[in-house]
Amino acid sequence: MVKKVRSVPGPGVPKDEISRIIDVHLQGVHQRALEAIAGFSGPYQSEDGGHEYYYNEITKVSTWESPVTEWEHNISTRYMMEEVIMKICCCCIHLDEEHCERSFRIAKRVYKR
Repeated sequence: MVKKVRSVPGPGVPKDEISRIIDVHLQGVHQRALEAIAGFSGPYQSEDGGHEYYYNEITKVSTWESPVTEWEHNISTRYMMEEVIMKICCCCIHLDEEHCERSFRIAKRVYKR
């Protein structure tokens, strides 16, 4: 998403176009998440009963970590970033060009980290 934030055009680009760019990116992330968790089932109890594990029928691999947790965090973070970008874009409608450019530079610096 950082690359997408950096590539978001500056002021003057229609809000709908910025929204479309972000939506296409998020759809790709959702697709990658679905592919990454395909075949997983669980949680199951370990034989000692002390741990839960997940099993992937396709790869025949088990893991202690939920395959969904990392993707949930990843996707929720991306949605929060989208919200910030859209707010900046909406604010730019009411700001002069200098202040709008400054808002974009700040957002890009924040999400560069």
